[in-house]
Amino acid sequence: TKHVSWIYLCTASANQSNILILTIFAKALDKNTNGASSDMVGHWVLEIKGMLRVRRKLRRKENDLILSTVGVMTTFAALLRGVNVGGKNRVEMCRLKNVFEKLSCESVQTYINSGNVVFRYPIEEKGTEVELLATKIEAAIAAEFGFGVPVVLRTLKNIKQVCSKLPAEWKNDKTMKTDVLFLWNGVDTDTLLQSVSIQPAIDDVICAPQAIIWRIDRRNVTKSGLMKLVAKPLYKQMTVRNCNTTRKIYAIMRVTAGK
Repeated sequence: TKHVSWIYLCTASANQSNILILTIFAKALDKNTNGASSDMVGHWVLEIKGMLRVRRKLRRKENDLILSTVGVMTTFAALLRGVNVGGKNRVEMCRLKNVFEKLSCESVQTYINSGNVVFRYPIEEKGTEVELLATKIEAAIAAEFGFGVPVVLRTLKNIKQVCSKLPAEWKNDKTMKTDVLFLWNGVDTDTLLQSVSIQPAIDDVICAPQAIIWRIDRRNVTKSGLMKLVAKPLYKQMTVRNCNTTRKIYAIMRVTAGK
């Protein structure tokens, strides 16, 4: 009776270790039962294995349910437009980080005062959910700081595409100016470039997905046709980061995504 109760306890807490224990136990009993115990324990071993199979199936279903509910975690960069410029629209980065965390964003990091936030969020990287998230972020920022701030969201894939188009020799330093113009959804790059007078002799321009990369020598900046963008309505549908900042954001996103 004691042996049967003990075997039943092992079965109730079914796991691989108990299978091994029962096997050893059966061999010990065989010496006194002329092998009769092996049949009994063998039956219980089969029972445990069956229970383990059922348990594994249930766990797989639970994992599938979690994935379908939560979605794939996507790494984003939120690029705020027009903050902390000339003392206007002052946004403290610690408060900004807190805004994102309250929205259930994960692994939130801010980078310099121009308004760059890297985070992870459980949605697909395409579709209306991204647009809704941007709207949600804008509303939360307005509620926290008391003024509206346009926000453009970019995925790790998108920032990687931009950086792959960015020549390694293009810098942002004392002699050279290199900027990335991140465009709002719906802004056509060709239309934008046609609205200004590009000077091929001094302006180097590369089109990237949802962005324009512009390089010019510092001494020629005032002669560039792209400087005229500031006075045009389209200028309000973009946010600008220099190439150093863009590359750093990409590096942070890769670490955040574990790549």
